[in-house]
Amino acid sequence: MRFGTKQISMGFVVGAFLLAAGGAHAQSMMETYGAREAVECPTDAAGDAAPTNEQASALVKCTIEGIGDGRLYLIDDPMVTVGEPRAFNPQLDIYYEEIQEGSTMYPITGSLVRWECEAITDRNRGANCRSGIEATARGVCYKTTNGAFACTMSGNAELTEGIPGPQS
Repeated sequence: MRFGTKQISMGFVVGAFLLAAGGAHAQSMMETYGAREAVECPTDAAGDAAPTNEQASALVKCTIEGIGDGRLYLIDDPMVTVGEPRAFNPQLDIYYEEIQEGSTMYPITGSLVRWECEAITDRNRGANCRSGIEATARGVCYKTTNGAFACTMSGNAELTEGIPGPQS
C-alpha cells in the first residue's frame, strides 16, 4: 500500500475542542476513529509562575486534542520551549479560546506530531487518519478565564495520508 503525502500549513489551532456526547451510549475514540482517547486538560487554577517546558508540552497536547468538525485531533511527542513573557495584546490575543483578558502571554516554540482522523467507515477502515511532524511549530501559553493555563502551537507539516490512528 502506498501512502500519499501533502504539504500544508496547519495554521494556529486557537482553542480546545469540545467532545461531543453521542447519545445514551457514546462510542469510544477507538470504536469511532480507531485511535486512542484524547487527553483532557486540568481545570484547576494555575499559580502565577510561567509554565515550565514540561508543563507547556503537556498543555499543548491537552489544549489541542479533541473532536472538532467531526474529526479527531491528537498530538504526539510535543517538545516545547517557553520564551520570555510578553504583555497581552487585545487586538491579537482576544481570539484565543477562553483567554483571560490581560493574561501574560508566554511565546512557545518546539515540535510535535499532529494527527487528524475521520470516523471509520467500511471504505477507510485502517486508513482514516493523516499525520505529520511540525518541526518548527510556534504558539503561545496563556491563562484561561478559570485561571488554568492553555497552550497551543502549530507549524507546517508534510502529511502522510491514509494511515491508521495512534493507539497509545
